[in-house]
Amino acid sequence: LEEGLGRSEDPLVTAILKIESGWLHFRHQELDRSLELLHEAERAVRAHDVRVWRMRALDCLWGPLESLGRGDEAMPLLAEALELAVDLRDAVWEQRIRVHLGFRMIRAGTPGRARPYVDRAIAMARMIGDPYMEAVAPWATTRRQGSGCRRS
Repeated sequence: LEEGLGRSEDPLVTAILKIESGWLHFRHQELDRSLELLHEAERAVRAHDVRVWRMRALDCLWGPLESLGRGDEAMPLLAEALELAVDLRDAVWEQRIRVHLGFRMIRAGTPGRARPYVDRAIAMARMIGDPYMEAVAPWATTRRQGSGCRRS
């Protein structure tokens, strides 16, 4: 990815590579670099009005922000990403974003608000046959004892 970033002359291709690279840096907990790349990518895809990649960039920003203790900054980004996913009819990203929203709400101390997001994500996972997300969504809500979101 880094090699591709260095060679790309197309700003949109560069933005897409930054999204992928930014998520990879997040996974390696290189949070400052992750945020830098993802913010740059989000601005570029917004300027080019490429909604599917904007949705992905907005969702990916959640990870490093949450890890840095700045999850509240991710809420409007996730809300915008969810609107885009619904509008684009992208079930895979919609379920992912819904789980991230639910997890953020639980971390923020509002687990009751998380349940509709997580329940819809679970239903979508079953509908599209995604056993991983079907397992992850309930885990995100049962992570805390007494969260009020536990599935029966």
